[in-house]
Amino acid sequence: MVLYHARPWWAIAPVVASLALAAFAFLMWRENSKLKEENAGAQQKMQALTAELTKQEQDSEKAREMLYMLTSPDVQKVSLSTAKSAPQPSGKAMYLRSKGHIMFLASNLPPLPEQKTYELWLIPMSGAPPMPAGTFMPDEKGGAMVMNPAMPAGTEAKAFAVTVENAPGSEKPTMPMVMMGAGE
Repeated sequence: MVLYHARPWWAIAPVVASLALAAFAFLMWRENSKLKEENAGAQQKMQALTAELTKQEQDSEKAREMLYMLTSPDVQKVSLSTAKSAPQPSGKAMYLRSKGHIMFLASNLPPLPEQKTYELWLIPMSGAPPMPAGTFMPDEKGGAMVMNPAMPAGTEAKAFAVTVENAPGSEKPTMPMVMMGAGE
């Protein structure tokens, strides 16, 4: 007769503990794999954001350099014209209607007497009277700039003009127009 001798419950405890530990290790391995995938995705997003930020910083630096080139008295400004002809006054107006922002650059303007000033005008498409868009005096080389005068946003411009006015400026243009140009 074979006697079955029952083992105490603690005798199988190492086997149960080993199985529990194996199951726990498997779950930890799965979680670790999932976290590695998430980390790889986050690193890719971070690299993309870093690249975008670098591009924006480069674009911003270019814009600052352009603004410096347009506004600094240290920058040599050279106007080119037909050979053997006197340089004529010229101007370029850039207008962002949605914000009412204007940037006007002029060159070869003759100097004015002290009591006079140049004045830029926005001529509305609506037929309303010309709107003053800033006064300016050229530098010793005839260059000048007007940037972002207070203009009502949304005004559609038909043309821009420059007149000579009594300082400090006028509410209505005095004829004749020194320069005038319509939108391109």
